[in-house]
Amino acid sequence: MGKTSKLRVEVPDPQADQPRLARVGIFAAVGFGVGLLLPAVLGRQFVPEPPLAEVAVAAEPEDAEEELAPAPPSEATSETTSNAEEPAPAARRVEPGKPLVLSCKDAAGKKVDRCDDPDLTDLVEARFTSLGSCAGTEAASGTLSLGLEVDFQSKKVERVLRGKSTTIAEAMATKLYACAEREFAGAATPEVEAQHRGYTVFYKAQFFPSGTPAPTAAPANEASGVAVVAWDSAVIRDQPNKDGRRLASILRGTRVTVTGKSDNWYRIKYDASGSEGWVYKDAIGM
Repeated sequence: MGKTSKLRVEVPDPQADQPRLARVGIFAAVGFGVGLLLPAVLGRQFVPEPPLAEVAVAAEPEDAEEELAPAPPSEATSETTSNAEEPAPAARRVEPGKPLVLSCKDAAGKKVDRCDDPDLTDLVEARFTSLGSCAGTEAASGTLSLGLEVDFQSKKVERVLRGKSTTIAEAMATKLYACAEREFAGAATPEVEAQHRGYTVFYKAQFFPSGTPAPTAAPANEASGVAVVAWDSAVIRDQPNKDGRRLASILRGTRVTVTGKSDNWYRIKYDASGSEGWVYKDAIGM
């Protein structure tokens, strides 16, 4: 057998056992430089950019106080404020109603068959309002039928007439007629267009007790429901005026269906076949 060599273990001294930092530093510097210059030289980006939203959030300090805009008022609050600002309807006492020209006369004082409808608003409106302050009539409620004989030749109201359709209690109606005499008798006629010398005009003024709120105006030309003939005989016409062609007559107590309205006239269905025509409002108690 050959001679066996002995195992020898070498232990380096402390200085030889240290890492070669200089060489490692050189490699790290070269790698860092290449990492910075290579994207610029090639014009490419090797890592993705973070999302913009995330960047923006990250830029804000976590404890930053959020500036809150004042919240818009709720619908309920807005409606309450709006309702509070709206004034309540004014109290009213008198509504003059539409004028009804019963007759007219020419310059010689003779009755004329066809009458026009002069505008007497300036004559009656303020005076009817004043009747609402007539002493002792604060509780008056109902209709006051009041007629005026207006003469455009003498330019004044010649007479104040009492109508038959008054429903206000007799004692209060008497006081109202007395006040009307003072308000209207001798009042000057307004400067309006009138074809004839004199007119007899009636108003069915509606009186309400003191403090009654003004009602909400109803849409014009809308009417429906059932009515009953109040006159002994009501004339049905093809047009909403007294010159319309006569279609029929219906008797007191007849039930009719209301389908429309035009000023003081109502369109009704007056028989089983659904025939329609126009009737004056008082004839059906409207």
